[in-house]
Amino acid sequence: MNPIDFPTLASLVEGQARTQPAAPAILSVRSAAIDYAGLWQQVQAFAGALRSAGLSPASRVAVVLPNGPEMAVAFLGVASCATCAPLNPAFTEAEFRFYLEDVGARAVVLLRDDHGPARAVATEMGLTLLEIQRMGDQAGTLLLSPPQQAFSEKVVFSAPQDTALILHTSGTTARPKMVPLTQAQLWASASSIAGHLALTAADRCLNVMPLFHIHCLVGASLSTLRAGGSVVCTPGFEERTIFDWIAQHHPTWTTAVPTMHQAWAAHGDLYRSKAPGHRFRFVRSSSAALPPHTLRALQAVTGAPVV
Repeated sequence: MNPIDFPTLASLVEGQARTQPAAPAILSVRSAAIDYAGLWQQVQAFAGALRSAGLSPASRVAVVLPNGPEMAVAFLGVASCATCAPLNPAFTEAEFRFYLEDVGARAVVLLRDDHGPARAVATEMGLTLLEIQRMGDQAGTLLLSPPQQAFSEKVVFSAPQDTALILHTSGTTARPKMVPLTQAQLWASASSIAGHLALTAADRCLNVMPLFHIHCLVGASLSTLRAGGSVVCTPGFEERTIFDWIAQHHPTWTTAVPTMHQAWAAHGDLYRSKAPGHRFRFVRSSSAALPPHTLRALQAVTGAPVV
């Protein structure tokens, strides 16, 4: 099928690659941006690698990578052609065993030089290991191993009704429960958020949230890409370094949880000294209620509306 004709993650990336191939898509705090043409090439490479490994749209593939552009690209690549289960790389062996068994994972994507608990558990369980390594100077440009087949029209991307993403609830009141989301549901959610926030191709999101949470995956990343904008994929929230990233990339918006906003608001003087001319179009708070005093402090520091 032609991915662009359907509400899927493959169609999201391919559509932008066709209309604005040279526009930046994923940015890093350490390397050059990958544009939409390059991002589409990476998605196709993942599709070829997963199909070569015998994985189908129904196969569940865990992704265990640190926050950053590699994780963002791997999520898009896996979720475009299989069921992606992103996991916290800080999990213990016992936690990895629980989640890998619970989702029924057939394969795990991890860095080639990651010899931690995820690899140990996946090997013990006899799962397929798909290793990636960073290549070149563009953010999220990856080499997969085993080598992928050359992309062709025979490589099948997922259909709108196929499950694209599996996440777990927090498990604070009971056993964590799986939450499956289809391709069409992710498309609809990303489109809804992009429309509500009036995102455009001129917008750039500074993402400091973990890329194994729905807040980041859809609320920050997919919504921005759906609008044709760009996403700065940081290593995570660093309450002082964040201002260097703002000065480096000039994001138009950011999204985080209230505790992060509270830490940021406490360093307003540092923000203005590092990025004196910067202005956000808006700042988004999500995942928990934002206390009124934090809202007022954040507005005072950024000079932007908080939504």
